[in-house]
Amino acid sequence: MRRRPQPNLSIDYWPSLTDVLMSVMLVLILLVSIFVVTQTGLLETLGSREAALSQLSQRLAALETQLDLSRKQTADLTGQLTRAQADLKSLAALFEAKELALAGTTKELSQTSQTLVLTVSRLTATSATLDKTRASLAAQEAAGRQLRADIEAKAADIRRLTEAINEYMKKIETLNQQLSAAQQDIKSKDASLADLNATAEKLAKQIAEMTGKLGQAEKEVSEKKLDLAKMMAQLKQRDDEIARLKGFEKYKSEFLAKLADVFGGAKNIRLVGDRFVFQGEVLFASGSADLTENGKAQLGKFVETYKALEPRIPKDINLNIQVQGHTDSDPIASGRYPDNWELSVARALRVLRYLNVSGIPDVRLSAAGYGQFHPLVPDDSPQAKAQNRRIEILITQR
Repeated sequence: MRRRPQPNLSIDYWPSLTDVLMSVMLVLILLVSIFVVTQTGLLETLGSREAALSQLSQRLAALETQLDLSRKQTADLTGQLTRAQADLKSLAALFEAKELALAGTTKELSQTSQTLVLTVSRLTATSATLDKTRASLAAQEAAGRQLRADIEAKAADIRRLTEAINEYMKKIETLNQQLSAAQQDIKSKDASLADLNATAEKLAKQIAEMTGKLGQAEKEVSEKKLDLAKMMAQLKQRDDEIARLKGFEKYKSEFLAKLADVFGGAKNIRLVGDRFVFQGEVLFASGSADLTENGKAQLGKFVETYKALEPRIPKDINLNIQVQGHTDSDPIASGRYPDNWELSVARALRVLRYLNVSGIPDVRLSAAGYGQFHPLVPDDSPQAKAQNRRIEILITQR
């Protein structure tokens, strides 16, 4: 087999190369364009990021400034908080002290309330006593008015008897005149002597009867005068007693009011009704009958008040200042006094002697001891016992 001859083919690579080159160029141009666009975008992005970074730097600087300011404010607030905590502690301590003071005040208020209740009860009792005194005075005044009415009636009886006696005297005088005329007629008329004698005897009997009636009337008048004198004496005695009672009540009210002014606000010294009360610890130590210096000073005020009002004591009043000693129910711890009764008597006598030495006359003073048997507050609490230990000074009259 005969081989066919191969044709002579000449390949032109240049167009393909040109196309390849053009494609490469286009790709390069595209890549450069993309690179340029990308770089432009990156530059713009970098510019915006630098601007943002600048803004962030400015904000960071501002935030740092605010942070410094906040730190300063925090330091200030921390100092204020520390001071506030210290103030809070001080306020807490003050509040605690106020609570303690309030508790003490509440306790004192409770005691004051109890004392006020006792004072009201004593005032009520004093008011009842005063009402009784006023009722007694009213009864005595009514009796005085009745006595005056009886005296006026007796005086009217005496006037009637006196008028009757005067009429009897007139009749006796008339009868005497008639007797004289009859005697003259007897002398002049012998014929009618018997009749005239009879008439004279009759007139003499009438005169005797009139004389007897006159004597009886005079006796009745004498008796009425005696009764009248007795009634007048009783009326004067009643008037004097009423005046004396009124004078005593006026002086006692003035004395107690003056004492209330002098001791006003003094602790454990008070006016209860018609008596003045010193708590035991004001005058004495526990279980003792020896006056303390403070007790002497307080009793000195009482004496000075008495001296200031002594000239105003009515002359017809036998004024009596009675010192009454009272104790609580606790047994005596010391052996000096065997029981509370003797302690109360000893305390009352010690106060009495101090008042006497300080200037109050002995005739004005008396003392009594009641032990624990007349408590103000019938209770076993310490507050009640403190109120029951007391010296009472009663203004009265013998």
